[in-house]
Amino acid sequence: MKVIIISTPRTGSTTLLEIFSKLGFDIIFEPFEFRKDFQLKDNMCVKTIIHQVPKNENNLEFYKEYVKKFDEVILLDRFELNEHWESYLNLAYKINNKLNTNTTWVSGSTPSDFILNFTKNGGYQRFLKMKGDINLLSESINKKIIYYENLFNSNKQISLSSLAHLNLDFKNEIVNNIDLSNKFKKEKYDNLI
Repeated sequence: MKVIIISTPRTGSTTLLEIFSKLGFDIIFEPFEFRKDFQLKDNMCVKTIIHQVPKNENNLEFYKEYVKKFDEVILLDRFELNEHWESYLNLAYKINNKLNTNTTWVSGSTPSDFILNFTKNGGYQRFLKMKGDINLLSESINKKIIYYENLFNSNKQISLSSLAHLNLDFKNEIVNNIDLSNKFKKEKYDNLI
């Protein structure tokens, strides 16, 4: 089985890719961002972000065709716009400052001057475009979007039902491998004493 995960940033797509790896899939991480050459084969899961495409390609047109190479397509986004924007801002700040993007953070920790400049330079419009594009792709390929808040839910029944439309025999195994303690956003920093 060949699976592709197409998502907006900060929706748990890397975590889901890692779960596929635990389940025995060969995995490919953001091949169009890092210009990785790979041979698509059976028992493989490819994870990409909606705006990452080969050079000179339109993302929607590209993905409409590209998904035809896969047995299953998983689209990921978030419901909560403000929480998603805050998480995306934190990611952009870490990338901009060459910091590890896979570290914990708390609400309000992204510097306000960065937020102002990033927003002023079109960051919010790019963010909204990605969210719009994942919805347009969903409509054009007739595939439901799985939302972060449902998939990474403390209620395993909600997590499982978010996968119900997928043609996968191992949905329970996916849900059983979700570890909510590994979320990057924390309510507060742990004391370092």
